[in-house]
Amino acid sequence: GDLEIVQWLHENNCGGFTTMAMDSAAQHDHLDVVLYLLENRSEGFSHVALKRTKDMKVLCAQGNLLQSMFKARSSFVRRCLSCLAETALRTSNTKILDWVNQFGLELHSTVPIRDAVCRGHVTLLQWFCRNGFEVSDPDLLKLAVDNGHLDTVRWLSKRGYEINSLILVEMAGIKRNIPLLRWLIEYGPPLNFRVATKLIFKPHIMEILWWVSEADRVQVFLDALKYGDRPVLWWILTRTRFEHEDSRQIIRDGIHRASIGTLLWIQKDLMEFEECSWCFTTD
Repeated sequence: GDLEIVQWLHENNCGGFTTMAMDSAAQHDHLDVVLYLLENRSEGFSHVALKRTKDMKVLCAQGNLLQSMFKARSSFVRRCLSCLAETALRTSNTKILDWVNQFGLELHSTVPIRDAVCRGHVTLLQWFCRNGFEVSDPDLLKLAVDNGHLDTVRWLSKRGYEINSLILVEMAGIKRNIPLLRWLIEYGPPLNFRVATKLIFKPHIMEILWWVSEADRVQVFLDALKYGDRPVLWWILTRTRFEHEDSRQIIRDGIHRASIGTLLWIQKDLMEFEECSWCFTTD
């Protein structure tokens, strides 16, 4: 990134210049080095970088800004600017994007926007919106949830994307992303029993029980007794509360009917918890 060293190497014919020099300068935000190499060298960007530009194009509408370069090697400059833009998009470098965009930037697909969502780069998404690029792909919300980016999900929600499917809750639960799961439950559709039990019994996302009604928690407890799922039994009895006596009685009856192994485990491991004392009374 030291322009003086790059100039010295070039002026003294020291060699060592390859397409990797341009790639690296762009990736590390050294625009001055990129422009110097563009004007004074012929290597350009690597073939790998050139291949990645298929989803966008720099229009070069303001060619007079780089007049001397365009006059000598217009197609070369266009290719290099496209590579520079692609690198800036991939690294979310909005400073370089602002500079490149003065020439006119055109997206040929939604891939750059989808990639920004997958990486959780809200600042780049904001840049797209500020510069008139349409952020409307219907799959963006799922991509954000699948990659676990709560800030991106919030941003998309404010942009009009509706949290209208419990599939998103399931996705966050399977990833064990509790902050995202909590947010989706609070701002999305009501949690139903099917989704709740799916997450409770398979990946053991116990926190789901905080959003489950008391009646449903009773049923989950009875199911856990039947399956012999001790982690669920332990979590329900020690981390949640049953306010209604009818619920408590159903649970006591269930415990009394449990297998001898489960019954002995409950008596050994849970009797010491004061909050579970009601489980062992018959009044």
